[in-house]
Amino acid sequence: MPLRRRLSIIAAGTFGIAILAAAVVRYLVVRNQLRGQVDASLRAQMQAIENRSLQLGELLPTISASAGGPAQYQQVVLYNGRRVDKVGGVALPINSATVDVIRQRHGQHLGDIEAGGSHLREITFYAQVILDPPSGPVVPAAVQLARPLSSVDSTLANLRLILLFVLIGGVFVAGMLGRIASRRVLKPLKEV
Repeated sequence: MPLRRRLSIIAAGTFGIAILAAAVVRYLVVRNQLRGQVDASLRAQMQAIENRSLQLGELLPTISASAGGPAQYQQVVLYNGRRVDKVGGVALPINSATVDVIRQRHGQHLGDIEAGGSHLREITFYAQVILDPPSGPVVPAAVQLARPLSSVDSTLANLRLILLFVLIGGVFVAGMLGRIASRRVLKPLKEV
């Protein structure tokens, strides 16, 4: 392989690695910021609900639109696994994290779930529910709040595509510039 071509490939490869590293870092930063906003709004509503005895059939406290508004999907799970006070028309899955929160009577769990054909971000936390308001028995329960991640997933898919085009374009430009530079650098050697 001619020296000129090798230098072009080295330049393109080096620049490609630098662009790839920058693209990965940028992607992770944007991903964490977008998901962080969803997590912050879920936690804000959780804080509005925590440390209250909820009444069966009562709407869960919400947060203002400036703080993200109420979670689109809400559900209370009683100690016996029964779902009550479901909002959003989708039954959120009851998994081991939900059972652990009820059993331990404290804590929270934040994670991704699939429900109703949608990718959701869910927070599950402990609450107490009054079965027969106003003076009925208080039982342990878990509150599940979920928000769709469709807009976050769409934004991240577009960002991946843009970063891929930047990577390919950058490698191509670096290869061309490397070829031009190697021609100039090697010209005196060729003359000798």
